[in-house]
Amino acid sequence: PFHITEDMAVLFAYHVNGSGAVLELQYMTATANWTSLFSVLSHQDIFWQQAAVSIPSTSTALRFLARTSGSQDVILIDSLSCSNAVSSIENLSCSFEEDFCGWASSWLRYSDPMSWYDLGRQDAFHGDWYIHVDSSRQDLALVSPWLGGLGNARDRLDLHFFYYMFFPYGASRLNLECRHDNWTWSTLWSKQGSQGAVWRFGMTTLPATASALRFVVDQPPYYGHIALDAIGVGVPTVAVDFKGLACDFEFEGCFWLFDHQFNESTWRYVSTAMSSVPANDGSWYLQAAGNGFDNE
Repeated sequence: PFHITEDMAVLFAYHVNGSGAVLELQYMTATANWTSLFSVLSHQDIFWQQAAVSIPSTSTALRFLARTSGSQDVILIDSLSCSNAVSSIENLSCSFEEDFCGWASSWLRYSDPMSWYDLGRQDAFHGDWYIHVDSSRQDLALVSPWLGGLGNARDRLDLHFFYYMFFPYGASRLNLECRHDNWTWSTLWSKQGSQGAVWRFGMTTLPATASALRFVVDQPPYYGHIALDAIGVGVPTVAVDFKGLACDFEFEGCFWLFDHQFNESTWRYVSTAMSSVPANDGSWYLQAAGNGFDNE
């Protein structure tokens, strides 16, 4: 038995495979019997999956139940951790200088520059440290601390980060996903394929129903790099080198931010193949699309 006075979180990696395999996490209180918190059916994915489960403050015990229907069913659990909900959503910010700041992961912290043959060396975007995918592992998710009930109490808030995706082969994808109050995960941001041997800027709005976030890598590259640095909340405060503002818009907006306050008034990416106006350089450019609003 245990005693807690506020909602907590349990994060763990799991692998469930087979025709009838089921993994379930249950909790018990002082006045009620076992109740299900989390349940997942078998899947065919070869990689580990990541779970973030809210534990009610009335809980006194937890248990995992594994149900199998045949000798070929496989249910695995690993990398289990317990944490408090963050006291402020701004606490999601992390530049990985000291540790993972509460983010749970099998990614690795690095201070050595990334390099690839004659393309030069790339240091951390901010400070001396960044995190890098360990392609030898199968659980390639970076899971945030538990947000608790902060999401429903806040106004719109943006999560921003710097990512590095360079690999000569393959179609690896980096997703940022959000776990909602109804236990489902949805994709907030996604990037697939090599993005060049430079750090790039990503940003997305966090839903009010967000209870946890995770970065997930699909099809990790055998050669090359996928890395993250300088995760932050709200208005970006990490300064960029002035020359880094240069952008050909072939890989979206580089370090330029667009005002998405009005859906009908925003900049959009246009491909030469889809327009009568050719790009000045390359295949993509920006076009202002609005209904009388200023576009920023």
